[in-house]
Amino acid sequence: MRALAASSATASTSGRRVDRSSSRARRVVSRASGGEEDEADEAPRRRLTDAELRAAVEEAREILREATIAANEQARTELTRGMAASADADAAAAAMECLRVEAFLRARGGLNEIEAERVARELYAIDDLYQDAEKLAVQFDRLERAIGGVPEMDVGRLVARSPEVIGSDIGRATANLLVLRDLFKVQKIAGMVYDAPRLLTCEDLTERIARTRRYITRIFASETEDDTLYAVSEEPNLLFSLCDLPIFERDVSVDISELPMSVQGACAACVAVSLVCSSAKTHI
Repeated sequence: MRALAASSATASTSGRRVDRSSSRARRVVSRASGGEEDEADEAPRRRLTDAELRAAVEEAREILREATIAANEQARTELTRGMAASADADAAAAAMECLRVEAFLRARGGLNEIEAERVARELYAIDDLYQDAEKLAVQFDRLERAIGGVPEMDVGRLVARSPEVIGSDIGRATANLLVLRDLFKVQKIAGMVYDAPRLLTCEDLTERIARTRRYITRIFASETEDDTLYAVSEEPNLLFSLCDLPIFERDVSVDISELPMSVQGACAACVAVSLVCSSAKTHI
């Protein structure tokens, strides 16, 4: 009985909020149009002053907030009632937060429904801290401020490709972007990060770039400094595959056939592109 009464009270409260919001909305429309509701269709709308427009927009925002609160309360009530049979409060809470995260990723990150559902689940698996939509929004904002200025960088797209980047250390990500900017054309950086998101979190990026370039010349002795830099820009994952192979611990030349097949393919591809696009390496 108590649960039924509480549910009824919530629904009643939500209803009052919606009614009050609707009434306030009608008043805003009436004032903005310069007359009473019945006269709105008869007289042309006047231009609002800046102060009047700001006041109307603020009141409209408040109306939307109240309507959203009412809708969320009703949704929570229905979800809780629907999951009550399992008596699993944790599941109900996680499901609600997951839905909120999905909604955030669609609205703010620009993800489609399938991507948002997948990323929300992966974020929960990585760290349920980011299953809280408010905390996720804070980290998303920080990441966007840190890397959003890179041409063609879309944080939503990056998170969709690699959800774990949402937990990146912002200081490290910013420092690594500066390293990339010093070596590569700024227009290349976004593509490199999309291909290898670990570029934002790597703690020894400068050293990895130098080591990978040396290793490329040990495979292809004819490669120049510009060639190796261009190869890294085309295949940034070499920084994490080629760079850590134990075969390079020996101070001898290395034949490409001695490398793992996945690394062979990347090396051969980037060198082929390097040869074809030699004119593009003037400003790597």
